Amino acid sequence: MAHTAPRSLAPAAGFVSPALSQRAMLMAGIIGFHVVLVYLLASGLGATVMKYVAPPVEVLPLVEKKDVDVPPPPPPPTFVATRIDAVPPDITVNVPVDGPPLLTTTSIDPPPITPPPAVTKPDPIRLVGKNVLPNTEDYYPPTARRDGAEGAANVQVCVDERGKRQGDPTVTQSSGDARLDKGAVALARDGRYARSMRGDAYVPNCFGFRVIFTMQK
Repeated sequence: MAHTAPRSLAPAAGFVSPALSQRAMLMAGIIGFHVVLVYLLASGLGATVMKYVAPPVEVLPLVEKKDVDVPPPPPPPTFVATRIDAVPPDITVNVPVDGPPLLTTTSIDPPPITPPPAVTKPDPIRLVGKNVLPNTEDYYPPTARRDGAEGAANVQVCVDERGKRQGDPTVTQSSGDARLDKGAVALARDGRYARSMRGDAYVPNCFGFRVIFTMQK
């Protein structure tokens, strides 16, 4: 029976493990970084770089905000009514006994009342003589008589202070028939009138008459 010799577990000459190579590279990088850092610090360039890369940070203290308790407003004052009995002061007035009075009054009479003027009534008018009128039958209009027209008209006549007629008589109330009214005016025109006096003087006056036209039976 043939025997096989065992293989050696040691690595062959010239063989490098991958894990060792990575570790070596990492160590080399760290050493190189420190070398550069020491150089920068020694030459003063590190401070400049650090100044621009990392500006200083201002640290402000934090002030804790505390709740301030505001006291409630005081209650309104209470007013208590107090009665004060005031005593009137004693005032003494010294009135001089002798000498003129301090206050004099003068009575003023009211102005006299003028009575209204007395209204005097004028004297009544009185007639001197009589009024004389013609016969009504003489002034009855013939046409009205034939037609049997009847009626009465009021007529007014004015005279002067001598009793003379002034102007034509006027009809103050018609009879309803123009013919009868015309006959009444003609009758008053031919009448004679009395004079009128007021007191001791003659005055003009006006007279009114009612002239009646009626058929004789």
